[in-house]
Amino acid sequence: MNRPTSHSTPDSGSRDNGSQRTPRRGRPYFLYRGKFKTYDYTHAAATLGHDFVAAACDIVRQQKHEAGVTHRTWVDNYVFRLGELFNALQAFLIDDTASHKDPSQFGTRQWTLFETWLQNHLQSLPLSAKSRAKALNATSNLLRILHRTGVISTPLTLKAPTRRDRAPINHSRFSERGWNRQPAPPHIDTPFKFFVEPHGREYDYTPFRDVGRQFLADTSSILRKTYHAYSANKAKHTHEVWTRVLRYIQSQCKKPASKTFRQALYSGKYRSIGPEAWENILYGWRNELTTQIESGHLKRITAHTCVGRLNLAWASFADAGLVPRVRIRGFKNARSSYLRQSRATLAQLPLRDPISDAAVRSATQHLTALFDASDRDEARQYIRSLSQHLTAQVVSGLPVESLIKEIHTLNTERLLALRRCAERDLRKWHEHWSTGQTVLRNSTIEGTELVGLVDSPQWSASEVRRHSSQLFFHGPKSTRLGHALLYIDARYGGAISGVHGRVHHIARSLGGRPALSAYLNPHTHATLALWVLLLVDTGANCEVARTTPWNCLRPSKDSGWRTLLLGPKLRARGAHILDEIPERNSDESLSLVEAIEMYKLMASRYRALATPSAKNYLFVHEFKGSIDLLKEWTARAWFLEFLKRHPELAQFDARPSMIRPSVLMSIQHRNDNRVEYAQAVGDHKSPSTTSQFYTGRAPIKMAHALKIRRFQNLFESVLIVSIDGAIAKLGLTEEQFADLFSEAKRTGLRVACLNALTTLEPEARSEEQPPPFDQRCGRSMRWVIATVETVADLILFKEQLERSFKAPGRAQTDAFVDKWLSWLIFAEVALQKLRESESAGVYEKAMKLATQRRSSYRRIPLE
Repeated sequence: MNRPTSHSTPDSGSRDNGSQRTPRRGRPYFLYRGKFKTYDYTHAAATLGHDFVAAACDIVRQQKHEAGVTHRTWVDNYVFRLGELFNALQAFLIDDTASHKDPSQFGTRQWTLFETWLQNHLQSLPLSAKSRAKALNATSNLLRILHRTGVISTPLTLKAPTRRDRAPINHSRFSERGWNRQPAPPHIDTPFKFFVEPHGREYDYTPFRDVGRQFLADTSSILRKTYHAYSANKAKHTHEVWTRVLRYIQSQCKKPASKTFRQALYSGKYRSIGPEAWENILYGWRNELTTQIESGHLKRITAHTCVGRLNLAWASFADAGLVPRVRIRGFKNARSSYLRQSRATLAQLPLRDPISDAAVRSATQHLTALFDASDRDEARQYIRSLSQHLTAQVVSGLPVESLIKEIHTLNTERLLALRRCAERDLRKWHEHWSTGQTVLRNSTIEGTELVGLVDSPQWSASEVRRHSSQLFFHGPKSTRLGHALLYIDARYGGAISGVHGRVHHIARSLGGRPALSAYLNPHTHATLALWVLLLVDTGANCEVARTTPWNCLRPSKDSGWRTLLLGPKLRARGAHILDEIPERNSDESLSLVEAIEMYKLMASRYRALATPSAKNYLFVHEFKGSIDLLKEWTARAWFLEFLKRHPELAQFDARPSMIRPSVLMSIQHRNDNRVEYAQAVGDHKSPSTTSQFYTGRAPIKMAHALKIRRFQNLFESVLIVSIDGAIAKLGLTEEQFADLFSEAKRTGLRVACLNALTTLEPEARSEEQPPPFDQRCGRSMRWVIATVETVADLILFKEQLERSFKAPGRAQTDAFVDKWLSWLIFAEVALQKLRESESAGVYEKAMKLATQRRSSYRRIPLE
């Protein structure tokens, strides 16, 4: 490669001038006048001889251009070193007894003596190792040049200290990824400690040697074999449980009552310990778990799982003949789905700046009492959070309907706040990335040429430094940024994680490593922002959203929409989740389709460099020198930083897993509290899953309770309309009851009557009383018992009634309406209640049974 003139010429800002390039007339010993020092060696000529000093100065003056170094390097390594050489010669001539005092007359012997003297002199100077090595090398180089040009008659070479091996240019450890990684120390197994290679984990039981060395060594030997057959997580959890048990045994052995047990365990005769003694110890450990459950420090299901893992480990010990067979009871109903705690929603999170609990309780105590006893703790959280948002005085004056509405409003506002902040981050870093792409396109130099200028071994070290300085550290920021991005893209593929040396200094001059990398790739804030947008807009769980595939957007059959393919859902046996999302939002906000397309443009380089296991995923990031899939714990940590970064979110302590229940609860509230809408968005097979674990919160339950109470009031008005004096006994006025009864008639409850006052139209009153409601169809009125058989019959009966009412001519008959409309309404109300209650699972099974029976169903005669 030919050296480009533009990068090999001296700096335009050099302090050289004409008087410094050539000596002034009559001053052959002058070399350079600096700001603080003048290098004029006239004083040395009087001692060492005018010819010798003038010739040496002339050679050094020529090296300024011949050596191809910068002005600063010339002054440091040639001008200054020449003055040190003159001073050393003067000191040597004082100590030396030779007859020749003019260096131009030195013979080989005298130059050899000077070489030894100069070596010892430089070695004795109070310099650091690096400065001493530089002085020896620079002086030795100057002596070689003076010998080559004939100023010194004998070749002289100074021995520099042994230095580390110098790597080729830009191939040092500082320029490579992961240079600072140290090899892991070797793992040494002992009878109490071992390493499992597939897990990459060491299991150490050394702190429990005082329990009994032989017992611990034998059980550790069994666990060593067992852990190799286990997965990493199962081995880890078993290790934690066994460590807890050993810690408990250790504490019990210190008690005087356990002296016999302690002696048998410690003496090596632990096989003689009977099952009763072991049961006392192990059940004592179980009692500690019970205490932690009752205090709220441990979940019941966690304690139950710990007991199960201990039983498995103990069975392996018993199979080896180490201990008797003992099995510990688990915790009853630990796996019951009704004991699981649902994730909190955003509306029930209190702010970090709390208000007085007493003030909230006194102001809103009457509101909390409206909720069921099992929901009061959760309702108190919602009311407390709302009180911080609206003040306790405002909340205390709200009727219950308005309270529920305000809770849902708060939930929606916090979801929208998350989305706004995520959109703001994504737009900001996309604009940052676009700036980098524009600068990169405007670069006037090719990437391979630029890399050659700073990395090619044909250049000297000083030339590489000069090129690097001119390209990356001098000039306008846009030019420097373009060169830096071009170099990173051509040299490292665009990813600089784990690369140090030159890249470190370039990043410092351009805003830091994260900002520099974000000109080529998505910033971590942008990756987190898209993840939050995906959670808010789809209501997907964190794992499904995090494992979204790269090719996630597909055409939709509906114009203006796209099909979004999310990650696999483990609870659905690895099935991928599909969702329909709009290409553009009705407002000016960024749609999810636009956000994904923006992010894919930013992450194109990452995908090319990603590991094979992460190449087909959307969310990737730089981690330990490689491009890998975004991990769960990394995303959670980024989310907490995201909350702190935005003032409007910094006041509440949210988690990513709270977004999904908040979204589903909001959807159900907007759709008249119908659970099937939230079920569809949540991709749940059963509505009971949606209701029990996601949307069945205190506000939703209270809304259903208000509907049931309203239905009961309306139904009550129909039943008592014919009873004399009932209105007054209820404390209602005639006008109030008339309004209530009129509304009941509009809802269709007028068919559930005991007299003719509630027929279809007031004018069409019949002289005859219709048959009582409890005697329609010739059978007694009954409660619907929520069994699969009964509900299946009711589903098929409702379908028969619907078809009959749609039949032409039949529904217009007053007799038919009077006889069967009440049963149709009854079936609809009962089935709707089953779908939205805890019996939703029974309803699902009944639907399947009804499908099987539909073809053989014996219809009830309706004529």
